[in-house]
Amino acid sequence: KKKVKTIITIHDMIHELYPKYFKNSKKYIEAKKSAVKNADHIICISKNTQNDLINILGVKHEKTSVIHHGFMSEKNSKVFPKPIFKKPYLLFVGSRYGYKNFAKLLSVYCLNKDLNKNYNLVAFGGGSFSKKEKRYITEMGLSSENILQITGDDDLLKEFYRNASLFIYPSLYEGFGLPLLEAMSCGCPVACSHTSSMPEIAGNAASFFDPNSSVSINKVINLILTDENKKIDLINKGYERIKKFGWEKCVKLTLEEYKNLL
Repeated sequence: KKKVKTIITIHDMIHELYPKYFKNSKKYIEAKKSAVKNADHIICISKNTQNDLINILGVKHEKTSVIHHGFMSEKNSKVFPKPIFKKPYLLFVGSRYGYKNFAKLLSVYCLNKDLNKNYNLVAFGGGSFSKKEKRYITEMGLSSENILQITGDDDLLKEFYRNASLFIYPSLYEGFGLPLLEAMSCGCPVACSHTSSMPEIAGNAASFFDPNSSVSINKVINLILTDENKKIDLINKGYERIKKFGWEKCVKLTLEEYKNLL
């Protein structure tokens, strides 16, 4: 209906780039293509998403703008008891299937005997471990004492960020990557993939690896865990990095785009 102007927000082009990880990808792709065609303006949540949109659907650059998301503030949250484990832990957050690449991280952790001897691996959110995940963990001689799945609200998640030795984000593709900023705001060092929007969002406040390479992931994890100065440097840079993002800024810029269109 063209009686009013239309603005849409594109978060990512994941269905177009990784259709094998989704059911009915064609349906979503066609719906997005139609929405993009009929929109008067398109907001993208990262420059990477903007570039993907332009390259895949041939959208003119002037029809788009980039407005970064804000992130979950560390302030005004409940205080939980510090998570009590026998060992310090590495943290993974969110869905684990397909392009999220948790399977690769899991294999790195399981195969690195020094790592799983001295650190737990915590997967926060994403639902209970699948039968396949449980079977692999058992076959590798590990158990729920080493690799844990935790479910909880944002306040509990913050507590896990605050106390983690390292937050690891091995995703193959992200339109933005909110957990990167969430971890930084809680003083947690970050290691993540060097793909898609993640270098754009994390800047110099993360250590990057090749998400398709176990060797690369393992190397970065070991570097941060064995170099206290590197860890402290990442934490401090994280605090500076999050100053560039915020929901108030996101709202202000979004409102400006609506006004500009009118």
